[in-house]
Amino acid sequence: MRQQVKGMLRQYTASLVVVLAAALVARYPSLLDPLAETYVRACARLAGYWRYHHVPPYVVAVITLVLLVSSSFLGVALLRELAGLYRIGRRSTRPGGLAIKDWSHLAEAVGIGERLRVLDGAAACAFCAGLLRPRVYVSRGLLNALSPREVEAVLRHEVHHLRRWDPLRLFFLGLVRPLAAPFPVVRVLLDRARVEIELAADRAALQQVPVEVLASALIKVAGSRPAVPPLAGVAGLTPDQARVAALLGRPVAIRFDARDALVSVLVLVIIGAVIGHLAAQPFLMMPLCDACPSF
Repeated sequence: MRQQVKGMLRQYTASLVVVLAAALVARYPSLLDPLAETYVRACARLAGYWRYHHVPPYVVAVITLVLLVSSSFLGVALLRELAGLYRIGRRSTRPGGLAIKDWSHLAEAVGIGERLRVLDGAAACAFCAGLLRPRVYVSRGLLNALSPREVEAVLRHEVHHLRRWDPLRLFFLGLVRPLAAPFPVVRVLLDRARVEIELAADRAALQQVPVEVLASALIKVAGSRPAVPPLAGVAGLTPDQARVAALLGRPVAIRFDARDALVSVLVLVIIGAVIGHLAAQPFLMMPLCDACPSF
C-alpha cells in the first residue's frame, strides 16, 4: 500500500506542485504585486486604447506568469533542438561520403532525394529530424546490418515523416508535455498522438513493402540505441509495444486511467477557484486604479 501511494505521488507530482502553488497564491496574493502593478500602470497610460482594462490585476498577473513560464520552456526547447540538429549535422554526410554502398538511388526512388544523410556510427538507427527543413538520417551501422529491402522499408517510413513535417509536430508535442504535466489526461492524449504519428508512417511504408520486411527491420534496431543528441522533434524507427502490436495485427491501445481524468479535473477546478478568488481581491494600488476609469 505504501509503495502504491509513493508511486501515485511520483506520477502526480506536477499536479501536486501546481495545487500547492495555487494555494500559496490564494493565501498570499501580494506575491503577484509586481506583475499586477505593472499591469495597472500600463492601463493608466493606455486608457482609451487598451480594451482589456477591466480584467482584475491579480488575474492578469497569473496569466502573465503562465506566459513567462511557457516562453521559458519554448526558448529552452528551441535552443536544445537547434543545438542537437547542429551536432547531428556535423556528424553526418551524404551517402557517397562514407565507405559504404551508395544508397542515393534508393533515396531518390522513395522520394527523399538530397535530404538523406548518413551518420558514421556502428549503432543501427534511422530518424527524421529538422524543424523547417527536415532530413532523414540513417546510420552506417543500419545500412550495413539491413538488407536492401529492409533499408527501403526504413526509408519509406521516414519519408512519410518528412512529407508530413512530423519532426515539427513532435517538437510542439514535446513542448506541450511539460506544460500540461499537471493534467495527466493530457499526457495520455499526447502519448496517443505520438504513437499515431509512428503508426501512420508504418502504414505508409506497408503500402510498398511486406509487413515481414518492416518487422524484420524493427527487430534489428531494437537492441541498438544510437548516441545522438536528445531532440524533442525526432520521428524515427524506434520500437515500442504499440508498433509491434500493430505489425502483429493486434489492436493498439494506450491505457487510459480514470484517476488521470479525476486528477486533471480536480486541478482544473482548483485553478478556476483560485482565479475566481484572486478576481475578488482588492488591489493595493487603489489610487492608481481610481485614476484609470476602466477599473
